[in-house]
Amino acid sequence: MKDHLQSSLLLLNIFLKDRATLKKMFWVLLSFSLSLAFILCNLGLMQGYETIFNKGLKETQGDISIISRSGFFKLTEDQEAVFNREPEIKNIRCITQAEVFLIYKDFSRATQVRTYSDDLMPQKTNAGLKQGEVIVGDALAKEWRIPQGDEVALMFARGNVMGEYLPEVKTFKVVGVKKHKLYNRDSRTLYANYKDMAEMTNSGDMYNIIMVDLKQSEDKEFVSQYVKKLQKKFGPGFSVRPFWYEFSGLLEAVQVEKNIITLALQLIVLVAMFNMISFFRVLFETNYQALFLLRALGLSLKNIKFFLLLLSIILWFLANLGASLWSSVFSWLLKNWSFLSLPGKIYHLAEIELVIGSGELMTVSLLSLLWIVLLWFWFAKKLSNANLVSVLKGEWR
Repeated sequence: MKDHLQSSLLLLNIFLKDRATLKKMFWVLLSFSLSLAFILCNLGLMQGYETIFNKGLKETQGDISIISRSGFFKLTEDQEAVFNREPEIKNIRCITQAEVFLIYKDFSRATQVRTYSDDLMPQKTNAGLKQGEVIVGDALAKEWRIPQGDEVALMFARGNVMGEYLPEVKTFKVVGVKKHKLYNRDSRTLYANYKDMAEMTNSGDMYNIIMVDLKQSEDKEFVSQYVKKLQKKFGPGFSVRPFWYEFSGLLEAVQVEKNIITLALQLIVLVAMFNMISFFRVLFETNYQALFLLRALGLSLKNIKFFLLLLSIILWFLANLGASLWSSVFSWLLKNWSFLSLPGKIYHLAEIELVIGSGELMTVSLLSLLWIVLLWFWFAKKLSNANLVSVLKGEWR
């Protein structure tokens, strides 16, 4: 092993003295790192989309949503006891939500307004809201250019209580903006004081949605099993849904696309491998006299093969470092260049981030290492089957 390393260092010293060889190696390394960065960024975009989407859904719907099929309700003592006995539950939020018509200057839109009830709710997004105040979504505030302190009008449907079929319009002061990172939430969700909601919806101290946060919320299989468990306890009068219920098809498609893209983009890495083969041939063709002299002095073909393996691994390591740097550059551009932002109406996200975790890094690194090993085996076999003169002159087929 020590002899192999010494001979490899000697060969590196010989090859790296030639500026043409160094220039060729630079371009090979650049193409290799860019091809890996392209795959890494695509995987990071897919992972970022999935991560931000799931996070946004959890923030606005909890891990599990419980909806009464008969409208507004209030938990009975037995139903409250169900939650109190469950150690897996982290938090419970009771929500009053209504469909309203939002009016601001020349704009109007159908939106949702929601508030959190005091029951079973230790943390409230709108705990500091006073009566007559609302918080609007970030996308809505930007699209309509609604400044804080301005007023908007909400048109509530009063229902058929006491024969009141006509809607009621009430003005509210905008005191804040909330960013969910989900476009349809940021553009259509408002928050109001719970007393205003109770008055405008005739719901009193009742609510129509319960959001449950679990301690093991990252495990979708666990969440699915818990949904079944709660559905069984609450019965057919309630609909119990996981946070991804509304967008399950979209999230499954993202996961499938991520796997397909990983395999399809290996063609780009394959092109980089051809560049590396060309680089190896140049190494032998431009340094065959030095190699002939070293073979005459006792350098074995095994030493040459080991040198090629060592050089390939060095290039692979540097290419992966370069890919990480290119990915960081793209991540910065994604955050700071507006023309790279997603059209929220199509992709449901107001913005996207590059999320590259250990799984993405391992996938790209190991697949590229597999190509490097296959390339080395192929080249080593070519060297073994060739005679000495053809190897040293680079004239083998």
